Order: sequence, then C-alpha cells, then structure tokens
Amino acid sequence: MDKFNFENKRVAIVDDEEIILDSYSKVLGHKGFWTITFNNPIEALEWLNNNEVDVILLDYYMPEKTGGQFAE
Repeated sequence: MDKFNFENKRVAIVDDEEIILDSYSKVLGHKGFWTITFNNPIEALEWLNNNEVDVILLDYYMPEKTGGQFAE
C-alpha cells in the first residue's frame, strides 16, 4: 500500500489547552503536516480571515467561543 503524502497540507489547531495543541502539532508535524496552533478562537478566526488551511481541528468547549460558534 502506498503511503499518503501529507507534505504541504495545512492544519489549524484551535484549543484552549496548550498540552493538546502541542501534542497534535507534534504528531501531525511528524507525519509531514504544516500546523499552526491557537489557544484563542477569536485570534484563530482573525488569522483564518486572511489565510487558508486544509483542515481545522477544533475544540468544542472553549471559554471565549464554543466550537459551534466558531464554525458558524
């Protein structure tokens, strides 16, 4: 079976817990993904207004904004 090539695939990770951000970023980075992390969903939305990613990994329960509110 051929391996997937994830090089240059961009993933934004949004979570209020630093340990989650670090863990996902390390695992995905080892697989070849380019990652950017945000511990504040409002900052993530501002960045995403001017930048594109292929996937967003999003925590649902955050103090500033829920994942549902973020997705809207």
